[in-house]
Amino acid sequence: MNPVRSAFSDDAGTASTKRLRRLAGVLACSALLASLTALAAPPDLNRGRTSDGWPYVEGGVGRDEIETLQLERQKYSLWVVTAARKSGAYLTDVTLSVTDARQRLVFERQLLSPWMLIDLPPGRYDAVASYKGEVLRRTTTIHRGDHHQLVFYFNVDADVLPDDASAAAVGVAPPLSASARAGNAAQGRRARTASFD
Repeated sequence: MNPVRSAFSDDAGTASTKRLRRLAGVLACSALLASLTALAAPPDLNRGRTSDGWPYVEGGVGRDEIETLQLERQKYSLWVVTAARKSGAYLTDVTLSVTDARQRLVFERQLLSPWMLIDLPPGRYDAVASYKGEVLRRTTTIHRGDHHQLVFYFNVDADVLPDDASAAAVGVAPPLSASARAGNAAQGRRARTASFD
């Protein structure tokens, strides 16, 4: 047999081609797995604990964060959302403080995101949210197994609206109508509260 011919025969070419195909398949699978892992990675939410050790999480910037928080909200007793009254646009940089019935500060921070979930024990809490000089107050009582939502609407101009489908899916109230704003003002209400069970 001719040694030159055997080196380039169909059998040697087929084995080499098979190896190249296997290598290409492995590389393609690796690339696909890496891209799926990147897509499946949870959003980078801001998680922490209060000085008393109660867990909290902030987020709500973008659909991925909203969907993740929506899945997690049943683990938390209080859900706070900050938004512009006229447009419904979500707001960041709101300072939130929460005190218990003994007026002891249990949570305080400037929110980096418009949604904040915190798992507080049963009790009565006063929440104060401030943004650009406007201060809103709300009181809620959490019982064992409760899940409460506080939505703070600030009188600021903001033109970026929350995605309508995301807002509807998670139960965030749309911007207040003129009649609702008038009714709330007449009753002295500055924020909305609801249960999200």
